[in-house]
Amino acid sequence: MQATLIIESKDTPQTEDCSLSHETPAQIDDIRKIILKDNRIGSINTTGLSCKGEQLLSYIIKFYLIYLDGNQLSCDCDLYNTYLKLQNLIQKQSQSASDIRSRFSSWICASPTFTANKKLIDVDQSLFRCREAVKDCPTMCTCYRRTVDLSIIVDCAKRNLLTIPEKLPSGKVELDLRDNHIESVTGAHYLANVTKLQLQNNDISQIDADAFLLLRNVSSLNLATNQLVYLPKQISQIYPQRLDITNNPFKCDCHAGWMKDWLLTSKHFLVNEQSITCSDEDHHGNMISTLEEDEFDCPTDIKLIISVTLGSLLFLIFVTALLVYKFSIEIKVLMYTHLNWHPFDKFSEDNDPNKIYDAFVTYSNLDYRWVIHTLRRTLESQDPPYRLCVHDRDFSVGEAIMDNVQNSLNQSKRMIMVLSNNYLRSEWCMMEFQLAHLKMLKDRSRYLIIVVTESLDETLVNEELGAYLRTNTYLPLSNRWFWRKLKYTLPVPAEPSMSGAPRSTYPTLPDITHAYNNEVLTRF
Repeated sequence: MQATLIIESKDTPQTEDCSLSHETPAQIDDIRKIILKDNRIGSINTTGLSCKGEQLLSYIIKFYLIYLDGNQLSCDCDLYNTYLKLQNLIQKQSQSASDIRSRFSSWICASPTFTANKKLIDVDQSLFRCREAVKDCPTMCTCYRRTVDLSIIVDCAKRNLLTIPEKLPSGKVELDLRDNHIESVTGAHYLANVTKLQLQNNDISQIDADAFLLLRNVSSLNLATNQLVYLPKQISQIYPQRLDITNNPFKCDCHAGWMKDWLLTSKHFLVNEQSITCSDEDHHGNMISTLEEDEFDCPTDIKLIISVTLGSLLFLIFVTALLVYKFSIEIKVLMYTHLNWHPFDKFSEDNDPNKIYDAFVTYSNLDYRWVIHTLRRTLESQDPPYRLCVHDRDFSVGEAIMDNVQNSLNQSKRMIMVLSNNYLRSEWCMMEFQLAHLKMLKDRSRYLIIVVTESLDETLVNEELGAYLRTNTYLPLSNRWFWRKLKYTLPVPAEPSMSGAPRSTYPTLPDITHAYNNEVLTRF
């Protein structure tokens, strides 16, 4: 258990003049030594001294030799006043300063650890502090109040910490995190208030760039003896009085080229700049600041280049395949319309001389105007023209309707079905669809081209047609590529001389048409 040496005065009340008398008090005139060896004195309490007490303390320090060997002095805030008396005495009697120092050589600090075994007279005044319970002091750490400037010191050294604290007391703070196992430093908001940061002897390999942007008030920063391979360039934006980054395994490649100029312009606050060296194989042991500009290079990684190239190529192939799959029709149409190249979607029947029509058009008579004036006129005016079979012109007069339909299907390379709600309501039209569907199943061909002219009433769509529409592509009239896609799905038209098929320039035989309409067209 430590004891406290209390110095106080019980003399007469102090007068206005508290200056030290030149006369020696009678009661201690014959005393030249005060021997307090081998006690348990831990502190010299001078708190609340009266003017006479201050005079007495100053007098004793000035004229008497006090032995405190073998005690347990705690050089903290309680001893700060006595420390100032000693320093004041040395300053006033500079000629005998060495003698004064020798007189107090037995005043040895036993605690705290950062002052242990030091002579009280040699302790820096910034080390006098007392432990204090302050708000937001980290649980694993100890907080102190420095006596000389009342600033907060957070001592987290040697606590086996893995991360920096989440929060610190408000106001200006000195943070000691040395000798832990911290691996990274994040941009904690409190770093803006830190004036001194000690992080030496950790395992730090990563520091957030934001951390340096926050450390604008730091005057001393120690990052020595860590695992830093690279430093964020933002470190060049702080200007401390002291910065130590020695004993880190820096890699001197293309990512560290900026460090040379920074080191050369920061010598005035860098600690042992000559010891900031490279650790990579190509520059091991070389000072970073002495390397040539072209030495900060990154070796070409052939494996990485091959991997990236192959990965990019595979990705490009995948994207291309996806686009081709999604827009296959559009791509084929563009190739046909712009390059006149039609290598896809051809059928052997397209070269059959018995098929004299490019397409048989099946439609409802109620859609007659669009079929005749738009569809037929557009296709038969191409160069070369498409050869279409339309019942009002090309059915043979006198033959049975079923025979005419069957012959038209057999003589046509495709069948264009103009699908509308009118078409769905016609039994004859649906019969033609069924015949075309049977032909497709038999020949295993994509014979049928469905042109949807309007939004269909689902209640009119029978099961067979519904199944076909769900599993096959049809061509909406509203599609902006309607004509291009229609021409692509039709066979390539032959020159007129290559076939004896009817031309659009042939007479339409109106008399025959009117007679035929009486028998046939009314079915639609």
